[in-house]
Amino acid sequence: MKNLQARQPDLLITLDFSGVIQAITGANDLADQNFDAWVGRRWDETCDAVGARKVARLLTCAREGKVCGHSQINQTLPNGSSLLCEYVAILKHDMPDLITVIGKNLSVVVSIQNKLLETQRNMEFEYWQLRDLETRYRTLVDTTADSVLVVRASDLCVIDGNEQAHRLIGLKVGDSLSNLETPAKDLGKLRQTLEAAKLLGKAPLTLVRVGTRNNTWMVRASSFEGNGVLQYILHFTLYDSLRQTDNIEPITGITFGDIIAHLPEGMAAVNAQDIVTHANPAFASLVHGSESAEILGKPIGQWLNQPGGDLAALRSMMSGTDTIRNFPSRIGSDGKFRDVLLSARKIQHEQHEVMLMLFRPRAA
Repeated sequence: MKNLQARQPDLLITLDFSGVIQAITGANDLADQNFDAWVGRRWDETCDAVGARKVARLLTCAREGKVCGHSQINQTLPNGSSLLCEYVAILKHDMPDLITVIGKNLSVVVSIQNKLLETQRNMEFEYWQLRDLETRYRTLVDTTADSVLVVRASDLCVIDGNEQAHRLIGLKVGDSLSNLETPAKDLGKLRQTLEAAKLLGKAPLTLVRVGTRNNTWMVRASSFEGNGVLQYILHFTLYDSLRQTDNIEPITGITFGDIIAHLPEGMAAVNAQDIVTHANPAFASLVHGSESAEILGKPIGQWLNQPGGDLAALRSMMSGTDTIRNFPSRIGSDGKFRDVLLSARKIQHEQHEVMLMLFRPRAA
């Protein structure tokens, strides 16, 4: 009896040789069932037709003194519900005229199996979606006339690229951007472009002389998160050929401040005390100020007004990181507010902490 208790069956049924139930007990999760009503009934009457045939085979085997079982039977419970059980029938030596049936509830197993199948189907669906995206990405990269490189931000190692980049720029997967054939001045400009892409997500176009033929290229850089790490995607467009056909001339004399001032998104910089030190016209428009100068010297928190999206929540999220992206918030004043996505980055400028904040209005 100790072995039966150790297995903790969900159903324990005692039958006579004709298959009539003499006693039955259920596990705690079946305590609401009136199993006493089954005493005196044939066991096969409590199952569906398929289950009744399996019951007959179990009893025949048990009467011969064999251990038969592991038959899955849909057991109809006293309240009319159905329970899938796995049964073993044995003839005990101390009660040779009785048959003991041990039943294990398989509903939990079936539920887990169904969840696993659903998870597998979802994974397969996502896999084919990713394959489709990868195919389209590879087609776009390989068919473009640009030289395209994907670079890991931490070590500037090339992790992807097309044939044009390998042939004309001279870099392949595994190479470092630091090994690019370019004058030191142009390499410095390229690094500044990457820094701008890290801060803003997208950097202004720049001209550099790089590659195996020392041609002049227009470089566009943007940053994105991939596999949990920051990456850059670089597009190199041959400037000389564009200049011949489209009469494109390089633009010089534009400062980084000029670029910030003309950004369509609102941008502000705050010090460690959360006081606004810089703001562009787009930010002033978001907070309903007429001039950027009216914003300077005031606490940024007076314009952030959303529970869970205010300055305290922002600082809490950035306590363990230097960068956040697309933080939902709301900005404005005088009862007029706009829903925005806020991206921010903490930097050190002249030994002082500065937080750059970019506000993108959310679509209604």
